[in-house]
Amino acid sequence: EEAFTLDANDYIIGQHTVKVTFSGQGVNILPKTWNVEVADNPAGFSISEIVFADVELGADDQTKQVTIKNIGSSEQLTNVQVKFIDVAAKYGAAFTDGLSVQEQTLDAGEQATVTIQLDVPEDEDGGAIGKLKVTGTDANSTEVFKEVTISIVPKNLLKISNVEVNNDD
Repeated sequence: EEAFTLDANDYIIGQHTVKVTFSGQGVNILPKTWNVEVADNPAGFSISEIVFADVELGADDQTKQVTIKNIGSSEQLTNVQVKFIDVAAKYGAAFTDGLSVQEQTLDAGEQATVTIQLDVPEDEDGGAIGKLKVTGTDANSTEVFKEVTISIVPKNLLKISNVEVNNDD
């Protein structure tokens, strides 16, 4: 087995044809041709914002659909999985639909969704409650991952801004 390496920096981005021809006396082998793509965007993830906004304190089973996309222009991501990172048990966080149901493959540019369900405690102050982590494997068998913060903004959260204090002695 012989390996030949072509430097992608020698080629412009786009489709190219690679052809191998054997020559010599007594050789009767047909040339072999492959189509290859030089891409500027390796496989990776984008994840939509995850904010449970305007939710009631004490509300159970709040859901949010999250979009996950392979932002690569040519590489497939395999073994795509989602999991929660540092989300406290009090939120009862679960995946109810989408990517979480089974391992998934995302082709270049393809997107999929996952639905997150959680409970909002009565004493919720709002803010970041943990993260969603998405992992996958690229064409080079390298793990690719991205994390995004999960936040809650309760409906009854009092926000005070532009407060002026008049301190007359």
